[in-house]
Amino acid sequence: MKQLSFSNFRRFEYFPPLAFGDITFLVGGNNCGKSTLVKALLLTFDNLRHIRNSWKDPSSHAPKFRFDANQIHDLHVGTFWRALNHHAADKKDKTISFSLVVEQITFGITIEGNENDKDDSYETLSPIILLSVNDAESISVAFDYKKSQATLCSNGTSLTMAMERPSILMNENDIINQIVDFSEKCIEYKDELKALAQKVAITLRNNVIEYIYTHAVTQKIVFSYEDKNDYIAAVLHDYFEEQIQESDKEHQFVLEWMKKFDIGTDFSIDCKSGAAYYVKVKNMVGREMELADLGLGYIQIMILLLKLATFISRYEGPSTPTPTIVIEEPEQNLHPKLQSLLADLFADIYNDYGFRFIIETHSEYIIRSVQNIVLQQSYRDQEELEQKNPFKVYYFPTTRAPYDMGFQPSGRFKNKFDSGFFDEAGRLHMTIIKHERRK
Repeated sequence: MKQLSFSNFRRFEYFPPLAFGDITFLVGGNNCGKSTLVKALLLTFDNLRHIRNSWKDPSSHAPKFRFDANQIHDLHVGTFWRALNHHAADKKDKTISFSLVVEQITFGITIEGNENDKDDSYETLSPIILLSVNDAESISVAFDYKKSQATLCSNGTSLTMAMERPSILMNENDIINQIVDFSEKCIEYKDELKALAQKVAITLRNNVIEYIYTHAVTQKIVFSYEDKNDYIAAVLHDYFEEQIQESDKEHQFVLEWMKKFDIGTDFSIDCKSGAAYYVKVKNMVGREMELADLGLGYIQIMILLLKLATFISRYEGPSTPTPTIVIEEPEQNLHPKLQSLLADLFADIYNDYGFRFIIETHSEYIIRSVQNIVLQQSYRDQEELEQKNPFKVYYFPTTRAPYDMGFQPSGRFKNKFDSGFFDEAGRLHMTIIKHERRK
């Protein structure tokens, strides 16, 4: 995932292009748009990967965009009308648009709401009226479903043709079907269009987003996978299903970071009847104990480590997709020292496995730790930093568009946070000092 922009989605009438780093942190106050960005990214990519053969519906030739829980992520958006920005709701042209850059391809999607479905909380599908695919290295195509026409652009040349229902439905993805069908009608650019369809297929196949959302931490002894609302049980089940052995790198990864977080030196997961999981941990003094007997913060970290180990097992290797891992507030329940250590955890996984991260956080300790990691790299100058630094930090202010904080080789930021983030602890401390001086 390289860049995302959108319009008329949730709190933003227009969200300007935001370029992701290899490890991107989203910081800012509550209700400033961090979660909106995450939902826009997940919704767009999920729909790009799973636009199905809606052309089989004789009543409509336009593919549909899903706002509800789809094959991958449950984002609690629901319907077009819930997602539509409230300012846009007063306009005649009621559309939501997304633009996502994945590798060398820019995908554009524009969705239109149906007034007849406005009061229907169960209508989670809305028609896509414009779908565009732009390859930075070759050609671009745009499918206008309202005008029933397709437009191709190549080397300054533009060609528009009438668009019909695809006669070729060999691929499950409608984007690829549409491009392949267009290639059969546009003989002059047939080879370029077929190459574009193949590149789209490879791009969507070689990228995946994993989403670790904010979840409750419970001190239960038994975690039942049959309870579909139990996040911890689902994590334990996924780890167990990978059949990771004690000698495997994934198990060693968990042990290494358990020690760094002072959780313990070993762990075991036992499964009963294929659905009930018991977790035991050997603490730093060698005493075996139930996971439930640890503090909430340690349980939180253990579940995060097991989830990340599962991703390593699932995606490490040249023939597997490269994941972008989105994490909401990984610092919950953690002591400041442990919050700081999370930055090292994400950096090590990126360096060892190439996994990319987008992390929504309120933790100044994580951000300070990231600044120290940048400082320790001893970049010669700004140019080397821009080439090699994997980190980006975006601040989401209350009333303006988010902005890149911009790293310097010293680890300092070029830009400033709004009040209430880094300066809040200092402000409260100064209040105490001023009160003492008055005595």
